[in-house]
Amino acid sequence: MGLLVSTAFNVILVNLSHGSASTFLPLRSAPPSSLHNRLVIAIINDRNIHWVRVKLRVNAPLPSLYPSWDRYVEDFAKGWRDGFVFRDIAPIATVDEATISVVDLGTP
Repeated sequence: MGLLVSTAFNVILVNLSHGSASTFLPLRSAPPSSLHNRLVIAIINDRNIHWVRVKLRVNAPLPSLYPSWDRYVEDFAKGWRDGFVFRDIAPIATVDEATISVVDLGTP
């Protein structure tokens, strides 16, 4: 689903959940001209109950690019990966406050 969300909303989606840590990039759109205009949304599945948006540290490496991205990406969308560092990152089992911080969405 990460590829669908990323492509539909034109964002970089980072999944830091149990059992997997992946970065999803849009498949069918040209990237913005500036790296600063690329919206990065990081999420974690907290205790397999609900998804929580988290903030990555400044200049934190992103998890490995989702493997199918290279197979399905349009040529004009390949620039999405430029300027980012992708590394194999172990999935996060618990929310580590030194690495990420939970975004306060307020009370409903």
